[in-house]
Amino acid sequence: MKAKTNYTIWFKLIAVLLPLLFLFLAEVALRTCDVGHDLSLFIEHPDNSEYLILNPNISRRYFIKDENSTRGCIEPFKKKKEPGTVRVFVQGSSTAYGFPYENNGSFHRMLQYQFNQNFLNKNIEIINLSLTAVTSYTLLDFADEIIAQQPDAILIYAGHNEFYGALGVGSSGKLGLNPTIVRLGIEFRKLRLGQLFFSIVSRISKKESSDLSETLMKRMAAEQSIKKGSVLYERGIKQFKQNITALLSKYHQNDVPVFMGTLFSNLKDQAPFVSDLDSDMNAGYFYKLAKESEKKHDFAQALKFYTQAKDEDLLRFRAPEAINENIKALVNEYGAILVPVEEDFKSSALHGIIGEELVLEHLHPNLKGYYLMSASFYRSLIKHFEFTTDEEVVLPLPFEELPLTQMDSLFGQYTNLILRSQWPFNEPMLDVDLTGKSMPEVLAGGLAVKKISWDNAMFKLQEYYLNRKEYKNVFKVSESLALAYPMNSEHQMKAGQFATNVGEHKKALMYYRKAFEGDPNIKILAQCVKAGVNAKAFDKLLPILDSKSVQQLNNALVADIKSDIVGLEMAERTIKQQPKNIDVLQVLTKIYYDFGVYSFAKEYAEKLEQLEPENSLALEILKRLNK
Repeated sequence: MKAKTNYTIWFKLIAVLLPLLFLFLAEVALRTCDVGHDLSLFIEHPDNSEYLILNPNISRRYFIKDENSTRGCIEPFKKKKEPGTVRVFVQGSSTAYGFPYENNGSFHRMLQYQFNQNFLNKNIEIINLSLTAVTSYTLLDFADEIIAQQPDAILIYAGHNEFYGALGVGSSGKLGLNPTIVRLGIEFRKLRLGQLFFSIVSRISKKESSDLSETLMKRMAAEQSIKKGSVLYERGIKQFKQNITALLSKYHQNDVPVFMGTLFSNLKDQAPFVSDLDSDMNAGYFYKLAKESEKKHDFAQALKFYTQAKDEDLLRFRAPEAINENIKALVNEYGAILVPVEEDFKSSALHGIIGEELVLEHLHPNLKGYYLMSASFYRSLIKHFEFTTDEEVVLPLPFEELPLTQMDSLFGQYTNLILRSQWPFNEPMLDVDLTGKSMPEVLAGGLAVKKISWDNAMFKLQEYYLNRKEYKNVFKVSESLALAYPMNSEHQMKAGQFATNVGEHKKALMYYRKAFEGDPNIKILAQCVKAGVNAKAFDKLLPILDSKSVQQLNNALVADIKSDIVGLEMAERTIKQQPKNIDVLQVLTKIYYDFGVYSFAKEYAEKLEQLEPENSLALEILKRLNK
């Protein structure tokens, strides 16, 4: 009897394990034959095995149809986090990604530039993991793999896509409405078996294949009328709340600070897409009331009505107020940091009502808008990390200083025109005649219709400005390339050279330092030193000279250079207290001359001559410089 019982147990166990073994072997076989894709969040950089990048195929985890999948930013970061590095990851969707701008128009790149300029001796890396048209399911799914990379902060701007993004409740690409089933579906799609299964299902589906001429917005929106308070509406809000709760809980348990921004959208200049024709008090009704209140200069009432119009809009491409309410409550509950992005937009908008002066269409900001986003997160990060107590440094750099070109701005405008000519805007496409237009206009047009890559457009733009001897614009283009490709030492060197040419010595030091990090050699170090001396940035220069990379050069000149820099720093401090100290003036004159910084050498030699007309050092230096 006992033997029979054991036989039965073994039979049942084998019956269970055999299919699992078969599936395991099938998965191994598919991987061996390279069927499907590795859908790890991070993969090794193809050109440098010391670095990781966001997997270009990662969005295949979430989009049922591969043609709808989107790509994120490719921003390398080291596998092994170096001591002192502040590692920041960005999570979100198209706005967090930076749509429609290529590269440096995104808020995270502007943020990176701010940190590069204001905190030269801090290694702050910002890695954007945002993907267009994804929901909170994606954010939550990334969390464990992000935590494994030792983040010092997470920046989140998300919530507009909860209805129509991948796996959203009103999306054409959903795996169901039950969160557990959706999450299991995501895990299944990570397997090669899952990818094969969905590929087969997609092929044998009786539905017509997607029209790729349509916008992603149209292909993703299945339920185009979701009424406020309806079952589907409440599921969308609940889905966001549950996923963000789980997300913030994970980060909180791992002591990772989270900075989450409040959501903004175009209220004033984006009429509701779809109004409920069965209701008199629909979205169109409130939008009309808002316009009437605005004409009466009752802006507080106008804002209230505009917000109601957005909330009653049946086509839910703009997050309802309930999403922001959840963000504020959950941030408070889990000890995260609330970033007042919407509030900062309202402060900058005319009469506190956000419109086309900051937003291109319904929710994606223009370059000024992305700058506002970056400034909001910048202030919150500075306050949290206590990088400095210097109020001048704490302030964000002015918008005009950012490495953004006329071509970048025009590209956003042209892309916006194309987008607005399609569903759900359906606005007449304006004829953009580029005949006889400037090079920035022509290049922006080519970018918008994908006839030229951003890199090639930037190279042509730089050549155009060089031929016109517009060196400040040449420098701006070189800065833009350096920001987009931080690992490219050649771009860093060129940015440093052009910075020197236009007298931006502090910026030159920053770029030469980055070039030196990528290619440590004495020639680049010499450029660092000269730029630092020109900028009188001794506090920035000395840590470079003390760095491990410089020590590994094992060059006897380095000790002499460091000694001179220390001497300069002390002399500059002393001369402010004792402006007529002959000995100190002589030290300053000689060292600046030796470093080839002739403007300062001449300045101090002239002061020496005034105090001591027969001073031999002053006379000799001035004689040489006057030649």
